[in-house]
Amino acid sequence: MKSVLAGEWDKEAPSLPVVNQEKFWKPLLEIGFKPDVRNPEQVNDTIHSFGRPITAKEIDDAMKGMQDGATGPDKVDRSMLRTMSASDLATHMMFWLLCECPPSSFREGTTTVIPKSNVLIKVHFQNDI
Repeated sequence: MKSVLAGEWDKEAPSLPVVNQEKFWKPLLEIGFKPDVRNPEQVNDTIHSFGRPITAKEIDDAMKGMQDGATGPDKVDRSMLRTMSASDLATHMMFWLLCECPPSSFREGTTTVIPKSNVLIKVHFQNDI
């Protein structure tokens, strides 16, 4: 047991040959089960509906405020977003928020300094955020 806890799996002798384990487990795992025909009454709303901080209306409002232009770090532009329903976009955003794990392209970006004159200025740095 100490060898297993230490991560030295190859030193631990099996207590039961695999052949004997298969004889026991295979019939149990391969039998068919009766389908569950119960239809329980729903007690309350599904878990995703109670805490939806982002609504489809908010997505619609945000889309109206967006201008067509270059894609962001996620390589998604407004025309791509318009192909999805606002409800689906809200669900995706909600999922990322609940998981506390938005796509990496939402968490990083690159700032590029753009000169404000017609004279080209050589930029010596690029600041990754």
